[in-house]
Amino acid sequence: MGAAASLDPSLLAVAPGSNTQTSVRVRNTGTVVDEFTLRVVGPAAGWATVEPASLSLFPDADGTAVVRFSPPRSAEVVAGSVAFAVRVQSKEDPQGSVAEEGTIDVASYADLLADLVPRTARGARGSVYELAVDNRGNTRVNASIRAVDPDDQLEMEVDPPALVAEPNTANFVRVKVKPRKTFRKGPPQTRMFQVFVEADAHPPVMVQGTMLQEQTMPPWLKRAALASALALAALVLLWFGVGKPAVRSAAKEAAIQAVSPPTIGNGSGGGSGGPSGNGGADVTVPAGTGGSGTGAGASTPIDGRLFLTDDGTASFEVPAGRALQLTDIVLQNPAGESGRLQIRRGNSPLLVVELANFRDLDYHFVAPVVFTAGQQLTLAADCTSPTCTPGAYFAGFLVAGG
Repeated sequence: MGAAASLDPSLLAVAPGSNTQTSVRVRNTGTVVDEFTLRVVGPAAGWATVEPASLSLFPDADGTAVVRFSPPRSAEVVAGSVAFAVRVQSKEDPQGSVAEEGTIDVASYADLLADLVPRTARGARGSVYELAVDNRGNTRVNASIRAVDPDDQLEMEVDPPALVAEPNTANFVRVKVKPRKTFRKGPPQTRMFQVFVEADAHPPVMVQGTMLQEQTMPPWLKRAALASALALAALVLLWFGVGKPAVRSAAKEAAIQAVSPPTIGNGSGGGSGGPSGNGGADVTVPAGTGGSGTGAGASTPIDGRLFLTDDGTASFEVPAGRALQLTDIVLQNPAGESGRLQIRRGNSPLLVVELANFRDLDYHFVAPVVFTAGQQLTLAADCTSPTCTPGAYFAGFLVAGG
């Protein structure tokens, strides 16, 4: 009792994503009617089917089944020769079962992907990127990597310049980018470049990258210079207002008191005579500065800080009988939050910036931005994170006006 089997053909070839088939012929060598089950064993069993899966045969009779192989287009199916066997199991005589062996030649294919992280980076003297190369094919790939600057404004270094990528693996390459020339002051300049991954029997893969070249002068230098100038002005004011001996008449003291604006608090009555409604503002007007009198030429330096309140806004209202000439404003996003930030004059936006684009951002106006009496300088933020901590520092002059 038992079975005999043969494959036709026993040598097959297939490309991942397609299929091929062979026939298995089974003969009942026993003396009774028997049922034979057929199944594929070996590495190809996961993508093989047998139709029909069983044959009932009389003694000395034979039958045929079709074995179909359909390997998926996946890196899990490695290119090369794959051995398999079709096992024919007798129900009546399990010891008489047989297995016929064959071989499938799985074709190779290449599938390379590349990504640059980050796609855009900022820097004054250079930036470093990481190139991720994924081999999603089913065969080993030898690749070379090169970086190209069409405008010849950058010096670039690729480390390593070549790699061997096994199937279903990710490999990483560092790309260092350095500008050929730096500049001391000015807005960021955009530098474009491309990185190519080239391998045999595979079209080149290109990734676009961008470097935003920034000025070499630190952004905090302007603020430090402004703070130093304000500190020097405060020392001069202190000398002339307190340190220098002077004899003043009561009438002159009264006149100075009449034209010197107060310190404006944060909206809770912090300064004597300070206007209400300045929520989230900490503003100081140095006493005894600028011109004396209330004429059109009276001018007093002013600087202050805006910090957000619970409603996401902060504002400073120009006092009655005065006008604000805004000359400088510095926006701060120390926590690196995302969202949108606005500087408004009343209800009209003057500046709208994305928080994700900066940590510190300063503006200096050659022609001052004028706020009339009663108008509000407002900082408003719409953060996408649970917390919202951006703020602003501003400076300018209070002049006589309405």
